[in-house]
Formats: sequence, structure tokens, C-alpha cells
Amino acid sequence: MGNLVLQMFITGIIMGLIYTLVALGITLIFGVMRIVNIIHAELTMLSAFFMYYLFELWHIPFIVALILCAAAISLIGIFFQRFNYFFLNFINFFFL
Repeated sequence: MGNLVLQMFITGIIMGLIYTLVALGITLIFGVMRIVNIIHAELTMLSAFFMYYLFELWHIPFIVALILCAAAISLIGIFFQRFNYFFLNFINFFFL
């Protein structure tokens, strides 16, 4: 019983920290670019699913899966930055 409570406490702290990082990322991007970044949460979920598939289903070692996941999501993020948000900044169009 004690181990379960400790495990639930640690899992709750970790999930809270993940939510905090996502919220800080959204706040930082909005503060700098003045554009609401709609894709931020989708990239977070996509990276979680991608990490799950690499680690659990394809049995790739955790560190390698983490590096591959970070690289893939970074490339997807760069793609969206270059082809979507560039035009929003170019025409000086702000979402609020």
C-alpha cells in the first residue's frame, strides 16, 4: 500500500511537471511571436505516441528512442514554423 501511494505521488509530480513545461512553452511562444501556437499541444502528444511506439512496440532502447523522437518532432516543428507561421509573421497577422 505504501509503495503504491509513493508511486502515485511521484507519477503525479512528473505529470504536473510535464503540464508545466507545455504551458511554459505555449506562454513563451505567444509572448515572443504574438501568435497562438495551436500545434504545440499536438506535437507534445505526437511525441508521446512516437516514443511509445519506438520503445514499447518496436523495442528500441530508451535513449535511442528518445533521441529519435526528439529529432523527428523537431523536424516536424521546424516544418510548421517555416511553412505556416512564417506567413503569419510576414503579413503581420495576429491571433488573439
